[in-house]
Amino acid sequence: MEHRYIGRIIQKLREERGLTQYDLAARMNTARSTVRNIEVDDCQPTLNAIWYMEEALGLPHGELVRLSYPESERLPQEPRQRGRPKQQGKDTSE
Repeated sequence: MEHRYIGRIIQKLREERGLTQYDLAARMNTARSTVRNIEVDDCQPTLNAIWYMEEALGLPHGELVRLSYPESERLPQEPRQRGRPKQQGKDTSE
């Protein structure tokens, strides 16, 4: 199984969008060295940094974390239900 590092995924997505490390850092309002350190896996990004990177790259929130897991390790995605779940066996028609 191939181990995928979030830094390499970020670098690939950045390059696909034609952005430099300086461009991404500016969009995140951080230093280029921060982007570089994350991309070469010298440090793990905080959740806050991941949030801003996703916004800067035009990704939905949670996408970088999802992409960092091989498909074989991903949990199946089920539609989210809104509101409180209905209790089974009780008549709620009153």
